[in-house]
Amino acid sequence: MKKESQKDRVIRWLKSGETLTPLEALDNGMGMRLGAIIHTLRHEEQMDIVNLNKKGGPNYAEYKLKTAPKPDENYKLFDEPKNNFTAYDLDKKWK
Repeated sequence: MKKESQKDRVIRWLKSGETLTPLEALDNGMGMRLGAIIHTLRHEEQMDIVNLNKKGGPNYAEYKLKTAPKPDENYKLFDEPKNNFTAYDLDKKWK
């Protein structure tokens, strides 16, 4: 069985929806270079990761995977179908 890399652990952690600080990364076996791993994920894996701490805030990084906003209830990705056929109707037609 292949050993899980530090990068894979960071990806799994961020995809769970949790935030990640360098101290949490060190405590959970993700290494001491979290900033370097985040840089790699942003540029090589094209992951949208944000640093939640801005200037004037705490003096440590806190990373979170940015998720796409949920569309509102009135938003439709596709138009309604133009016909009212069902799979049962098509099956009946071919017999």
